[in-house]
Amino acid sequence: MNAVFRKYDSTDGGYVPAEKLRIIFLEAGLSLDESELELIEVAYGHHQEIFDYRKLVELIKCHINRRNEAENEFKRRTLRPFYGKIREKFATIGEFFRFYDNNADRTIDKSEFIKINQDFDHILNTTDIVDFFNYLDPNSSGKIHCYNLNQALRQFIEADARTVRALLIVKSAHLFAYR
Repeated sequence: MNAVFRKYDSTDGGYVPAEKLRIIFLEAGLSLDESELELIEVAYGHHQEIFDYRKLVELIKCHINRRNEAENEFKRRTLRPFYGKIREKFATIGEFFRFYDNNADRTIDKSEFIKINQDFDHILNTTDIVDFFNYLDPNSSGKIHCYNLNQALRQFIEADARTVRALLIVKSAHLFAYR
């Protein structure tokens, strides 16, 4: 970010003109919508319509933290219940995937995903179903691959595996104690 900022800091004074913000954000790989850009301009623009680098970095950090919190909330609200429904009905993610892959193309498309949501008692609302599908389809192919689903649910799969291992250890210790 600093290199991009310096590129547009023509005076080397630590400031850039307001009209360069969009370009700076794009080159830095940050996507901000119109309302977020307006917020930055109101909060951090000097009366000369230039932006201080340090304050801008602070604002971006706050923005990233808010986005991360929103993403974590989304995951908590959607991933855990979705995984719970899978575990209620299927022994493995692969079994779940094969069951809903109606056209046997080794992916789950949007129509198949809507069927999943129906079968899962509409666990996701209309907005969440679109966001969730897009989350599971990071390359925007319109299809969910088993690998992406496994990666999204990995934390829950690993937690289940740890629980099973712990139960097996307790069970074997119990059996050993009563020999």
